[in-house]
Amino acid sequence: MTKLTDFRTLWQRFHGKELPINHGVKHFDACQVRFHVLPDNLDRCLTPKDQSDMLARYHTLAMEMLGSNACWMVLTEVLDPTGHPDHVERDVDDVRDLAKEDAEAWRRYQRHSRAYKKLERRIQSVFGLTPAWEIYDHDDENLYRFWAGKIVWAPDRMDALLNLIHRDRLLNPLWMNQETGALFAPYHAGVDITLPNAEALITTIERFGDWLPGGWGFFNLPSDDTAKLSERPKAAALVRSALANRPDYRNCQERYGF
Repeated sequence: MTKLTDFRTLWQRFHGKELPINHGVKHFDACQVRFHVLPDNLDRCLTPKDQSDMLARYHTLAMEMLGSNACWMVLTEVLDPTGHPDHVERDVDDVRDLAKEDAEAWRRYQRHSRAYKKLERRIQSVFGLTPAWEIYDHDDENLYRFWAGKIVWAPDRMDALLNLIHRDRLLNPLWMNQETGALFAPYHAGVDITLPNAEALITTIERFGDWLPGGWGFFNLPSDDTAKLSERPKAAALVRSALANRPDYRNCQERYGF
C-alpha cells in the first residue's frame, strides 16, 4: 500500500509550500497556462457535441500532463476551523448572518453542504483516496484536509467527474504527475496546467494553441524564464492573442516582450 506521506513529500519536492488546492494553482509562480475545453469559447455545453468535444479536450490534456502511468489524485476537503488553535473567531460571520437574515437560504445552504459531503465521500471511496494531511491556512482562515491516492487516468472512469466539474457540482479535485510534478486542475470550462520547465510549457502551447482562451487566458513563466517565450515566435503569438483582453495586458507585454 502506498504511504500517504509519499504524496506529501513528493508534492513539497515539486511545489514547496504551495497547497494542493485546485483554485490556487493559477497563483503558483510556476510554468503554467490555462486551456479552454469548449468550442468557440463557450462557457457551457449547449449540445451533446459540445459535451463530447469538451470531454475529448479534457482527456487529451490530462494524458499529455499525467501520462499513462499512475498519477496522484487529490481532493480537498474544507473542514470547520472552529476550535483549531490558530483560528480566530470573527465578530462577523457571513454564514451565521445568512442564517439570521434568510432562513430559507440557510436551509438551502445546509442541504447543499450535506449533499456535497456525501459526494466527496463517494469519490473518496470510488478512487481509494485516503487522508494525506491537514493544514490550517492562515491566508484564508480555512482548515483543509487533503485526500490523495494513486490512480491511472482512464476516460471512462473520469467522464462523470468531469461532467460534475463542468456543472459546478464538484469544485476542487486536481491531479499530479508523480514523475514531473505537472498539475492538471480542471474547472467548469477549461483546465489550468503547470509543467516542470519553460520548454515543456512552450511546446505544449504550440501543440494545443487553438485551445487557448480567446483574449481572457492565463499564462505565467517565472521571472528567470520570461525571455524564453520571445525565442519561440509561434508560442509568443498564441499567448499574446490569448491574453489580449486582460486588463493587465500591458504588463504582460512588458513582462514577456510581446
